Amino acid sequence: MLRPEIAIPRSPAARIVEDIHHIRERQTVELDRLHGRSPSLDALREMNDAAGHHRELYADLEMVVPQPRPSEHPADYSVRLLQQLQPFSRDWRDADLHRLAVGGALGGIDAAIIADAQRIASNRTVGSFRQPGQLRRIVRPGEVRYHGHPLSWMQQFLSPIVLQVESFKGR
Repeated sequence: MLRPEIAIPRSPAARIVEDIHHIRERQTVELDRLHGRSPSLDALREMNDAAGHHRELYADLEMVVPQPRPSEHPADYSVRLLQQLQPFSRDWRDADLHRLAVGGALGGIDAAIIADAQRIASNRTVGSFRQPGQLRRIVRPGEVRYHGHPLSWMQQFLSPIVLQVESFKGR
């Protein structure tokens, strides 16, 4: 036999504690909806591998590899890495990579963007898209090769320019 529910009167303090608990639960759910969940360790490792894969290319282009955002996942991070390389690709410069990634159409586009950026980075006469500069490659430990505009890397070996006054006008 079922017993009828009996309403037990609660104290005002118990109702306040229960209200606070419900508010915190709703806030947590809403924050998770807005920010998403933080990535797992496997996802963090995958993003670290993606950053390591692009690190030399970014260095050659005198750019810094961006850090993953706290709630970012590997697919979003890969798209963000490609977006920074997008200006180097004539064909894909104006494409919306996020929309293509959601549609699953990034098939060969990412490889094309990376190939275009590598082509520009491997141009030995230009250090980056901004200005001529040095390309510093570590071949073996202790052996470094420089390419690019000679003054960009020889400047460290030149003595400072000293001006000498030979004569004064009127004297």
